[in-house]
Amino acid sequence: MKKLGKLIGVFFHFFMLVVFLFGFMSFKTVATDYVSPEKECEKVIPIAMATDNNYVDPALTAMVSICENKKSDTRLNFYIMISGDVTEKNRKKIRDIQRMYKECQVEIIDMKSKFLNAYVTGHITTPTYYRLCLPSLLPFYNKVLYIDSDTIVTSDLWELYSTSLENYYVAGVKGIGCHQQMKNKKVREDYIKRFEIKDVDQSINTGVLLINTKKMRQDDLEKKLFNYTLSLKKRKSSLLDQDTINVICYNKIKFLSPTYNAAQNYHELYKGPILTLYRDCCSEKEWKEIAKMPKIIHWAGKDKPWNAKEVPFFKEWDKYRKIYENKVKKLG
Repeated sequence: MKKLGKLIGVFFHFFMLVVFLFGFMSFKTVATDYVSPEKECEKVIPIAMATDNNYVDPALTAMVSICENKKSDTRLNFYIMISGDVTEKNRKKIRDIQRMYKECQVEIIDMKSKFLNAYVTGHITTPTYYRLCLPSLLPFYNKVLYIDSDTIVTSDLWELYSTSLENYYVAGVKGIGCHQQMKNKKVREDYIKRFEIKDVDQSINTGVLLINTKKMRQDDLEKKLFNYTLSLKKRKSSLLDQDTINVICYNKIKFLSPTYNAAQNYHELYKGPILTLYRDCCSEKEWKEIAKMPKIIHWAGKDKPWNAKEVPFFKEWDKYRKIYENKVKKLG
C-alpha cells in the first residue's frame, strides 16, 4: 500500500510538473508573439522643424496644428532644431507641447553656432540651413518629414509620411511661383548658368520635405549639400537651402501633391478654375482639393499671420494659436 501511495505521489508531482511547464510555455508564447491592437496600428512619424528665438511662437502654433489633426493611432516624434539664441523660457515652451499631447514626444536639438556665418538674405535666417543636417542628426530614421515653422497642418500626416521614396533623395511640392518665373527664357538660362544645373523643371519649395535620410547617408549627400552652400553668395542665391537642395538633388526629386504645401498667396486663385500656366505644377483635381482646404498651408514670403490679420488663411492660423494659448492656461 505504501509502495502504491509512493507511486501515486511521484505520478502526481510529475503530472503537476507537466502542467506547470505546459502553462509556462503557453504563457511564454503569448507574451512573445501577442501584439496588442494598439501597438499594431501605431504609426510613428518623425517630424523635424527649425527655429531661432524669433520664430518659436509660430513653431508652437504649427506643432499644435499637427497634434490637433493627427489620428488616434498616429504617434508624433518632434525634433526641433534651435539656434543658440533660443532662451530657456522658449525652450520650456517647446518641451511643454509634450505635456499637452499624450501621443507626442519632443526633443530639442541645439544647433548652437552651426551655419552662423552662412550666407543669408532678405527675411531668411540661418535655421533655414538646418534641414540639410537631418541625415546625420537623426541616424536612426530612414526617412524624416521636415516642416517649416510658418505653416499649419489641417490633416493627419501619415499618408504623406508613408509616401514611398524609392531611389529619390527628397519629395516636395513644385514651387509654383518659381516655375512661372522660369517660363521666361532669359531668367531660365541665367539661373541654369549661375547655379550650374541641367534644368529647372524639378524645382520644389523646401518648406515641406519628405527626406530619404537613409539614401542621403549612403551617398554622403550631406557633405555635398554643405559644400554647395559655400557658393551661394557668389551665385547670388535668394532661396538659399532651396537652391541647394534643387541643385544637389536634381534627378532624385519626387513630386508631392500641392495640397501638402499650399502657398497662401494663391488663396484667391484656388477658389477659381485652374489657370493654364499652373497646369504643369498642379492637376485640376488637386487644385479643387486645395480650394476646399489645403492639408498644409505655408506662409512663404515676408507676410506672416502673426504680423498681420490681412494675410490669406489668417483665421486658420489664429484658430491654432488660440488652442495653444488655452492649453498653456490649463498647464498652469
